[in-house]
Amino acid sequence: MYKNIKCNFLATLFFSSLLNLQKGGIIMSNDRTDRELIFYVSPIGNDKWSGRLPEPNEAGNDGPFATITKARDTLRNMKKQGTLSWPVKVYLRGGIYYLTKPIVFTYEDSWPITYCATH
Repeated sequence: MYKNIKCNFLATLFFSSLLNLQKGGIIMSNDRTDRELIFYVSPIGNDKWSGRLPEPNEAGNDGPFATITKARDTLRNMKKQGTLSWPVKVYLRGGIYYLTKPIVFTYEDSWPITYCATH
């Protein structure tokens, strides 16, 4: 049985378990560049949306993803297709995320992807 996990705990879990590696070193910079792709995950999101907006749009047809798994899988697919060629940040919006099973990350989920907690 899985317990409710608050976003700040989840973010700590990500930061402690994921190392973003580039050329054998750890990327420590938080600098934003012009060539950075951003996705959002929110408890009020929807996995059918693009994940590119921090909140649902007025029409209610696009906004953040609902699950971290959807963000992870989207980025895995982009890497496999060769369409991911610059750094990515996935912002986890505040709230409670209900997990039905553990989220598993592997080597393919490392650089150029960073998961960050935000309000």
